[in-house]
Amino acid sequence: MKFLEELAKMESGGNYKAYNKYGYAGKYQMGEMAMIDAGYYIKKGNFNNDWKGTFTGKDGVNSITDFLNNPKAQENAQIIFKKRQWGYLKAVGADISADALEVAKKNAQRLKVPVIWVQSDIFENVSESFDLIVSNPPYIRTEVIQGLEDEVKLHDPWIALDGHEDGLYFYRRIVSESISHLNDGAWLMFEIGHDQAEDVSKLMKNAGFCNIYVKKDLAGLDRVVCGMYNKRVVENSSRTKM
Repeated sequence: MKFLEELAKMESGGNYKAYNKYGYAGKYQMGEMAMIDAGYYIKKGNFNNDWKGTFTGKDGVNSITDFLNNPKAQENAQIIFKKRQWGYLKAVGADISADALEVAKKNAQRLKVPVIWVQSDIFENVSESFDLIVSNPPYIRTEVIQGLEDEVKLHDPWIALDGHEDGLYFYRRIVSESISHLNDGAWLMFEIGHDQAEDVSKLMKNAGFCNIYVKKDLAGLDRVVCGMYNKRVVENSSRTKM
């Protein structure tokens, strides 16, 4: 039920009302469309708020109740539906490590996610501009690495861990260089160390980013910093510093 409601929210921009006992809603009956896309449901004619179509029996789904009680079926429908709805999106993945890119490519193929992969030192070989940039850069202070758990320091490559002297080296670079690769109103999002929220937020604020906020992980620790690029604010910030 939550899945169907989320589909409705996605289509209607969050303004939706569940209007029947199955809990699906939205401008184009998102639940039905998702099940049809995933091969669980066949329906002829216009969409309406009934279930007069035919369930295919795929994965044991022979009714709406079967579908709502089958998390795997909902997951399959969600994945296929999003591919159809969001097929116009373009994703670029970049890493300095060729080995890391090989692993990422295999994962993308397994998950059937279309991504353009680029070997690049930050934005060195990236020319596009984006509506969203997400980064999990190396953020551990050099002096701390040797004291990490063996499962981390003995298995993760050094370059994936080392954030240089204060752990903020790559945040500085990415905040600065990302401005040339963000569309107006785009977002920059970082994974951070649990004690870096204030420092990274300050870096983004000083660069002119706005709407900055911090998200915690499941352990209650600061883990993500997000900020929006506003071209006018960033340009004013740059002029102020001159």
